[in-house]
Amino acid sequence: MEEAASVGKQLGFLFEQKGCPYCHQTHLVNLRILEVVDYIEENFHVVEMNLFGDKEAIDLDVAWPLESFSFSAFI
Repeated sequence: MEEAASVGKQLGFLFEQKGCPYCHQTHLVNLRILEVVDYIEENFHVVEMNLFGDKEAIDLDVAWPLESFSFSAFI
């Protein structure tokens, strides 16, 4: 989050899973629209997460104020 804020961006998560038809369509359709990609790249530091991946996501037990977060959905 600090890394994203240091360059004036918000933190965004993209959750995906292997074989998901919706994830596949997101890449084939939405993420091929230049305006969408430009907007995401200009405004977000995106972290891609595999929903059922082999890497463990851990909670660092850091208390961030709620106003630090801005939740956006882009699909």
